Amino acid sequence: MSIIERGGAFVPVLPLGGNLVGLKKETVISFSGRQGFLQLRHEQNCSKFNRSLLNKGLNSKSEKQIAEELLNDLSFEKKDSINYLDNISPSAKKIIILFATFTSAIFTWIITPSKSKIISALFSFIIGGIAYFLLQKFNSKNTVGAQKKILEKISAENLGGDLTEFICSLEKDYSLTSDEMRKELLNVYKRFLMFFLKNSSLDLDEVNKLMSLKKSFGISSQEIGECHYECSQEIFNTNLLFLERTTSNESSQIINKFLFLSDRLFSLDSKKGYQYETSRIKRVLNFTNLEFEENKNKSSKELYIKSIKAVQNSEKIAPENLSDVKQILGISEERSKEINEIFFKEQVQACISKEDGFGVENVEHLKNLKEILEISNEEFSVFLTQESSIFIKNNIEENLQNLQNDLGENDIKKISESLLKNKEKFLVPESTIFVSFLDVSKGLVANNIKTILSSIKSRAFSDANKKINYLLALIKNLEKLSISFENKDSSDSQKKSMKL
Repeated sequence: MSIIERGGAFVPVLPLGGNLVGLKKETVISFSGRQGFLQLRHEQNCSKFNRSLLNKGLNSKSEKQIAEELLNDLSFEKKDSINYLDNISPSAKKIIILFATFTSAIFTWIITPSKSKIISALFSFIIGGIAYFLLQKFNSKNTVGAQKKILEKISAENLGGDLTEFICSLEKDYSLTSDEMRKELLNVYKRFLMFFLKNSSLDLDEVNKLMSLKKSFGISSQEIGECHYECSQEIFNTNLLFLERTTSNESSQIINKFLFLSDRLFSLDSKKGYQYETSRIKRVLNFTNLEFEENKNKSSKELYIKSIKAVQNSEKIAPENLSDVKQILGISEERSKEINEIFFKEQVQACISKEDGFGVENVEHLKNLKEILEISNEEFSVFLTQESSIFIKNNIEENLQNLQNDLGENDIKKISESLLKNKEKFLVPESTIFVSFLDVSKGLVANNIKTILSSIKSRAFSDANKKINYLLALIKNLEKLSISFENKDSSDSQKKSMKL
């Protein structure tokens, strides 16, 4: 894959032009260079906008922060405008144009060198008309003002009224056609996308916002595809001179983020539409299918684990349950189960210690995580056993080393109690401890026999005799320890029976 580098942090330059689909189309999409945008024509005047979807998808605090940033961008664009009329309100424009038209007409009436009032009136009408049409020609529509109003509406804590009425009022106030108004709605979507690409960190809320804007503004999947395809071209063209040079980690991460956001938005399209749109941006940014899939899986896993941790910490997330999170991130049930297992085992490893096992707080932490990940009791026990078995085995080996000496009943009892403490320490059933005990016992006996045979083979008979005595003592103590386990088990069963 070609590496895109821009000598530091990568800042994409995205075109802010386009149109929205959702209504009947008459023409096909066309591009005109880097500043090209979709030009789709529609036959309806004002489509319905779903206010509840927008309100649900966008977090109020984040809305304000994003809106302030985007409004600042708009204010700079207005300052850079060459046309003075772009920086005044639509009503003020109308007054200026009418004033200039009447002034031209009256001035022409006065200076016309004719005694005939009809001729003076005719010249006055012609000059006034010319002035009016010239002013209208140079009077570009204030689309920036319309975008500003849309952003202010989005940033409001509580969206009052109906968005359809609001959008239609903007069309009237700024003298925009339905197509032009919808074009500005797509520009707002692009501004959000550009804002999210200012940093490389992934956030599930960003995916939610783009999806919510798509639904609320009625942007079609085809139009989303064209928008992201155009953005991919801008990303490539902006960094064309830096291809195949030393890698910039920040640049690569932002490109990976753009690809992931695109993938999630394309997932709302049909299967064929998804394949078509993803293949185009992969081709533009020189990503193979394997690289694209690896990036998608890595990013979705990262966001899914972030969501799990947020639920653990009782933080508010959108959507509120992990099932919806998996759906948004495109994670299948099989893959989510695999991620859950890996993440849970990592948490178990972080909570366990050789000396103390699991503390009270760690036990509550793991039980809470078990409920969040919907892990069954059987799986919970298996995972704990898998991760704690090495600690239990080490503890048993340390205790059984003393069994090669002659031990009394009290010593055997202490060892038995020490081994059974592993049950509470590591949250495992007694059967796990007994299985480890048998494995370690077999290993000790086998090792002793091997050393005895080795001594006999080397004719070290005194040493062999000594080791035989150790072996006999070991077998005898193991038998006592086994009886102690049996007595402990039967005693516990009697206590339970008495309680019942």
